[in-house]
Amino acid sequence: MPDPGMATEDFDRFISQMTERTAGLERAIAGAQSEEYELSHADGEITITADGRPRLVSVYVSARALRASAGELEATLVEAVNNALRNAQERSAERLLAALDPGARDAVEQARAEADRAGSPAARPDEWR
Repeated sequence: MPDPGMATEDFDRFISQMTERTAGLERAIAGAQSEEYELSHADGEITITADGRPRLVSVYVSARALRASAGELEATLVEAVNNALRNAQERSAERLLAALDPGARDAVEQARAEADRAGSPAARPDEWR
């Protein structure tokens, strides 16, 4: 017959491990969300900074970029913000993925690969870095 004391110790150890893992993930989430990611247009006329939530943190528009027509500036800003937010989201997800234990990381990477095969968003344009 199984020893109830051993089962209780095993359960307590399991709960302790899960509590530690949860705390580690919470720290990783907070770190990823507070991290800031900057994306600049190739010629440096526009720089967008977003955090890992992802939320817009700052926008820099050079005097030269302001000389463009309103429509051109609007299109460039929309593209810049969307690319910066996507970049921040991807980099934040990568940071969180790195915080997972290897088994969970493998499962998440496999799910991401399947999602990509099913039709992921297009890659960022070449003129953004």
